Amino acid sequence: MRIPPEDLDVVIEQCGSLRRSGKGLDDLPDQYAAEYADEISFAARLTPLLYEKLHGNPRRIKRFLNDLRVRQSVASRRGIELDASIVAKLMALEQLFQEEFGHVIEWLATGTLRQRLSELEDVAGRATAAQPKSSDDVPSVAGDKAPASKTQAKKDSKAEDANARFSEAMLRWAKLPPSLLGLELAPYLYLAASFKGQALLDQGLPERLRDVASNLLSSSRADRQAVTDADLTALPTVDAEELISHLGRLIRDQPARQKFGVTAMLRMSRFCRDGAGYAAKALATLPVEEIDFGTPLLVSPTDDDAIYKVLAFWKAKATSHQLKEAIKTVESSRKATHGNE
Repeated sequence: MRIPPEDLDVVIEQCGSLRRSGKGLDDLPDQYAAEYADEISFAARLTPLLYEKLHGNPRRIKRFLNDLRVRQSVASRRGIELDASIVAKLMALEQLFQEEFGHVIEWLATGTLRQRLSELEDVAGRATAAQPKSSDDVPSVAGDKAPASKTQAKKDSKAEDANARFSEAMLRWAKLPPSLLGLELAPYLYLAASFKGQALLDQGLPERLRDVASNLLSSSRADRQAVTDADLTALPTVDAEELISHLGRLIRDQPARQKFGVTAMLRMSRFCRDGAGYAAKALATLPVEEIDFGTPLLVSPTDDDAIYKVLAFWKAKATSHQLKEAIKTVESSRKATHGNE
């Protein structure tokens, strides 16, 4: 946590005194209660879960806290930049709600993690102003406004559907502070899955395509080159569509893999039958605010018109000056290339 070492010993002693006297965290001195309100809130929420799930066994509770400290240290050494309270919340899911942790790993594998977490926190009552608005929240065109009763009924129906998708345990965990929306959780979840020996496989992707997808997204040049242009050319149209769709979902969910994912889709747009159309469709779904300015520079001057229409769409929507300039550079290069033909 963010409590400095010199204060931590004092806070621990205060907590020990309160426990021995039968009091709770609410009785901490005001200076600590105010300054460390977030930490106290998290501890107050986590304590009943630990007590219930670990059957109040002091040894098991101590082991959980020791493991948490080790996990936070390992994550930090691996460059995973998550607040300690975020790691604690994710580890609580991993250790105390193992079935639900499996669902989250599945969301990560299928490229739906962000979407499902947003739905989960909404249902759990943790919705924030930063969340994307649903189509129901978009102002209707004048003269085309649905009756309020129908709109509310539609919202109620969607809420019931969302409730049905999440267990009570998952909702209980989601109520733990802090919110996980907008965070890059994939690196930590990969680490946690490796500790449990759990494979991250998109079960919706045919098994015959999984090795190809893994190689295309690898940070190793040798792995990526193992998928040759001839391999891509030989892909049936249905496989190309499924693979490009998978890549699009994955980099929407994990922006850190955008470079390799977009590179792979562009390669497929050049060598797969109808690949340009499928790649353009997938690229158009990427959140423009998360597109790195280096991504448009991956596009070749000889790429299909469909890809350049996506670049134009990004440029129109972009707020980043760097992204706009990068797109203009690529467009200028294309004009120069075609002008010399």
